[in-house]
Amino acid sequence: MSYFVSDFVQFFTLMLGEEMGNNFTYDEICQQICLFLRVTIRNQKMIQEDVVKKCEDNGFCISQATISNIMNETGGKSISLRTLFAICKSLSIPMSELFYAIENNINIYDKLTQSKPKNKNRYFYLPSEDAYDGWFGKYHVYSFQTNKEKSLLHGILNLDPNKPAVHNSQECYAELILYTGENKRFKEYQGSAVASKKINAMYCRLESEKIGEIIYLTFYHWPFTSSNNELVCEMAVVITTSSGHQHLPTAQRIFLCRKELSEDEQEILKGHLRLNKAEMLLSEKEYIDFIKNTDIPEEFRARLKEKASKETYYSVAESELMLNHKEDISFIKSLSLLRNHTKAPNNNKISNNTNNYLYKLFKQNDSSHAKKSNNKTD
Repeated sequence: MSYFVSDFVQFFTLMLGEEMGNNFTYDEICQQICLFLRVTIRNQKMIQEDVVKKCEDNGFCISQATISNIMNETGGKSISLRTLFAICKSLSIPMSELFYAIENNINIYDKLTQSKPKNKNRYFYLPSEDAYDGWFGKYHVYSFQTNKEKSLLHGILNLDPNKPAVHNSQECYAELILYTGENKRFKEYQGSAVASKKINAMYCRLESEKIGEIIYLTFYHWPFTSSNNELVCEMAVVITTSSGHQHLPTAQRIFLCRKELSEDEQEILKGHLRLNKAEMLLSEKEYIDFIKNTDIPEEFRARLKEKASKETYYSVAESELMLNHKEDISFIKSLSLLRNHTKAPNNNKISNNTNNYLYKLFKQNDSSHAKKSNNKTD
């Protein structure tokens, strides 16, 4: 216990004086601490419920709302010493390293990712940088097709540090191959990957010269701190164009995974590829059919019955409303007002829970993917 007491003394010294040379404000220090906890929890592949349970097992009562505030990118503006102590103690997080970083004006993200201090940029471009540790190699990718096909679109994404990127030979090379149908038809895209250390994001810009298309992928950047870790799976957002003769702008989810998924696993994945929000809406028929599913654990079924509330909703097709009135400005205004009263979300975010659930579902069983890739260029 004295180990933590000494750290708290150091913490109060940092809070109350500038004699130790730090230039952080109180809010900035709180944000740095929450960032430290947030990244460490994510590195341990834990969801909020796991952290609460760990704290309970160690005799601390920490609410999930408190953990949620820490994990929220825009939250984490305050944290009590009790909460800090409970989480660090329960998760075996070294507090001394955290306070040393604050005392010496070391950016917490840089400390956790062990990035080179010479890099003053907001982005990591070079494959030799530590931000790419654990990211190189091939991923199977899955997404819904932009036509009405029910089967998932499958492809391979490859991040290769040994190939020159399309527009800048020093950037990390990225290649995407999408299998679009029978007879081994495929689309091929090439480009580069860039990591943002400012907002913990990874971006891929990929283009196909043959079909004249550019697509973008964006997903959370996990800063791996262990030499034995690599990315196992990740949900991303892809900006592309739809298939068919119109090629309309399309945004959807796409899943990256080190292993190829079976048909049964793809069926499970489909629920996470939908543009979900916290509240799930089912038709009465879908609800009844799901309740009858014998593969669902009885405890889950009972909780669903207890928590689900029945409301009446109305369903109407836009095409039926606007039939013969697509040029009528009063109809267009009315449709716009009607859409603002629907349950459609304002945006769609890939939550921490989504990535953690997917990791638990699809993590590798063999040891070949438990270690980081060793083919990084010097």
